[in-house]
Amino acid sequence: MQENAIAYFQRSSIRYSKGDVQELLEKELNCAGPLLAVIVNGIDSLGGMRYGFHKGSRKRSVEFMKSYMNLSEPIAEFIYMIVRNGIVHQGMPKVGVEFGVIYDRPEKGRVYYKSYDWIYINVVEFAHTYLEAIDQIAKEPEKHIHHCPRLEANDRRAFEDARVAIEEYSGVIRYGSSRAPRDPSYDLNISIELPSEDE
Repeated sequence: MQENAIAYFQRSSIRYSKGDVQELLEKELNCAGPLLAVIVNGIDSLGGMRYGFHKGSRKRSVEFMKSYMNLSEPIAEFIYMIVRNGIVHQGMPKVGVEFGVIYDRPEKGRVYYKSYDWIYINVVEFAHTYLEAIDQIAKEPEKHIHHCPRLEANDRRAFEDARVAIEEYSGVIRYGSSRAPRDPSYDLNISIELPSEDE
């Protein structure tokens, strides 16, 4: 069971989530939303791998941020309730939050600023805190990773229903998964069929 969990961590957290965060940091996009979305999703997933996916998302995410990202309980609760839930359910953080990117990192390690009735999140520093947590776990994953998500019957059914609904095509296109373009040892490139220009 733990071997499966560690393999899942390698695929989901190292090659996908970490790879995407690194790629987004290197691109220096003038927007913070994509970076923030990958991070809060990754925190939820890592919390499940550490504490169990059967525990509530809030509980495992808050515990992960406290234990691995050195956040206080009020800040971890704020990130989960206002930032993560806002992004997942409403498309952006909830009330009182401004967020952005400061790539030159004038105050390394400083993620939060407050002024009057709002809190500003420097997503670049939040990203580095997240990457450090992943690196800490990656040194000895057997000490930290104990669970992987289970495929439920409804998941399999939804997948099979979608496969039936998607039409067959001819032609070939190659696409790269997250991290694959930057890590040749992780080549998840697959061929998918597309219509040819003659059709």
